[in-house]
Amino acid sequence: MLPGIRDVENWARSQQFEAVRTLTDEHGKLGVRAIQDTIADLLDPRVIDQLVVYFAGHGVNIGRNEYWLLSDAPAYTNEAVNVAGSAVLARRCGVPHVVFVSDACRTAAEGITQQSLTGSEIFPNLDGAERNRPVDHFYACALGGPALEVKDPDDAAARYDAVFTKTLVDALTGRAQEVLEADDGQPPSSLVRPWPLSEYLEAEVSRRLTMLVPSGELVQQPEAIITSPPKAWLSRLSGGSRPGETRGPAAIEVPQTLGSVTRLAVDEQLRYSDSTSVIAEAASQGITGADGLLELFGSVGRPAYPPPFFTGAGFVVRGGELASAWNPATPFVDVQGRNLLPIDDYVDGSSVFLQFGNGTAVMLPVLTGQFGVITLQDGIVVDIGYESLWGRGRGRGSDRFDRDEFQSMRALVAATARQGMFRLHRGNVDEFATQLGRSRLFDSVTALHAAYAYHDLQRDDLLRTLARDVVSTLDAALFDVALLAGTLRPQSAPILPVVPMLARGWALLDALGAQLPREVTELRRHLVPGLWTQFTADGAEQARVALETTGGRL
Repeated sequence: MLPGIRDVENWARSQQFEAVRTLTDEHGKLGVRAIQDTIADLLDPRVIDQLVVYFAGHGVNIGRNEYWLLSDAPAYTNEAVNVAGSAVLARRCGVPHVVFVSDACRTAAEGITQQSLTGSEIFPNLDGAERNRPVDHFYACALGGPALEVKDPDDAAARYDAVFTKTLVDALTGRAQEVLEADDGQPPSSLVRPWPLSEYLEAEVSRRLTMLVPSGELVQQPEAIITSPPKAWLSRLSGGSRPGETRGPAAIEVPQTLGSVTRLAVDEQLRYSDSTSVIAEAASQGITGADGLLELFGSVGRPAYPPPFFTGAGFVVRGGELASAWNPATPFVDVQGRNLLPIDDYVDGSSVFLQFGNGTAVMLPVLTGQFGVITLQDGIVVDIGYESLWGRGRGRGSDRFDRDEFQSMRALVAATARQGMFRLHRGNVDEFATQLGRSRLFDSVTALHAAYAYHDLQRDDLLRTLARDVVSTLDAALFDVALLAGTLRPQSAPILPVVPMLARGWALLDALGAQLPREVTELRRHLVPGLWTQFTADGAEQARVALETTGGRL
């Protein structure tokens, strides 16, 4: 890792950054406070145009969010960098362009010690600052994947290089003609811009791994989230524009990866084309993970039909059993050994606590006219969906075409989200929002995933519109959407449930200024690793108490 850090440091100095600060644990422990103080010192003059934060080291994902492990982690739960929370604060730190570069694994946290990490934000929480300055992310690998160090067989020094950092530095220092664009300024120079760089990294890291390890045993898929404007740049190189005979950024051929397949599938779906065929073709070509995604697409796309005795609302559990249920408006219900829970109309506008046979539990909104379908796999909640009891979206019309198209989109979103692959980008986010908004059917879970996609792209305008649509359709606000849209506060409509439904929302509570009862915030120590908020058996009773304390709504 240290050679890569030095390479990035040398590039930064060659770019004549006003200040370059390098923090390592080479000669002693590195703690979160040292990083916080360094960033605060850099921000103090308030005249910075760009701030690049590069990390190389150990990383994990908890609740689908990345954490960088520092010297005393995981022994001390706050001695890790909460990347998602830090990025939220970076948006309003006053710097016009912040870039996070992470050469760290994003594999799932292992064991209770890593899973208990809460992490810390490394940017200050500045009052009154602008909220939405662009923040770009460059990740060495896809969610759930490793960041690899590989020895070059031609390197006599037997040095192991981080493949991602090596490729990144080559691009930033001008050794990758594909990413160079002419700079209109004087004297003649070339620029490396974020979007072409992201495409190059995805292609080149895969190519280099194939050259270094021809067996194909190692897979690493870089990922990027770019929110900066097209004219933003990371590196300026003297010597004129890109030579005419070399390929330009638009001609970069990105090899097929699961990430590129899912992006193409979403694009095809937005054109009302068959997104399934894209995934099926990738599976036939042996693209890693595509066969699993295809199988998943088929399973989540199956509609669920309500039992005839469901009249107001209810829940169905697949792959497991319910042990008990509780709601502030009803007595504790023993449903031992069953997988169906009908709910009367009068608990609408509240939340329900559901405990499974293995002792774990979830907290979900009760939506009149809809029943929730919870899918368990080996005791873990892998999917949650809501279906209409009356064959139509609440307060909206329905026709066969609308239903089939929306069911396909919903299945694609659910499947790719479970794989950690649902992403929108600058080119398709508006079309996605338009289709979601004009559909005469409405799906609350698709709205949840959309909210996080809008948040990643810093589209606060789309978040505010989505928040209004949710309330007007459900007569309730969904916690995650309200949190991301900045409307997590008392309002005429209840906020349901009283915790994030998707696990990734927990890492954002502090950075987004969520004011929640202590009984709720303490539940983050009792989360089962996964996509959805699910409480451990040890924390289930505390979750029920939190629901009781809040009355099931905010």
